[in-house]
Amino acid sequence: MTEIKKAHSLIPMSRELAIDYGLIEPTPEERAEAERSRAAYERRKAEQEARTAALRAALAAVTDPIARAVLDLHAEQDGVAWTTCAGCDTDGYDAEAPPWPCRTVDAVAEALGIEAPS
Repeated sequence: MTEIKKAHSLIPMSRELAIDYGLIEPTPEERAEAERSRAAYERRKAEQEARTAALRAALAAVTDPIARAVLDLHAEQDGVAWTTCAGCDTDGYDAEAPPWPCRTVDAVAEALGIEAPS
């Protein structure tokens, strides 16, 4: 005869995590708070995108040849600073490129009096 033993464990889980995983339904108050939080996030995201668009436009208008050369080396591709120099830090897993604008673009913008989004 074989005896079978089942191991089990108790994993503590917050209510918020249980809601996120769909294990329980949120209360109307929790649902309203989640919607307010999402709306606030969307507002902050739109404001940041507007500031970044203004930075792109201001940097595109730069005609100083040295600044233009540096900015072209640190051009944005799909929101990432794909640099052709080693001046910027790599970030993240497997040496991913940092998000654009990189610190070099921030420095050039500051030197030219262009406000970069924070």
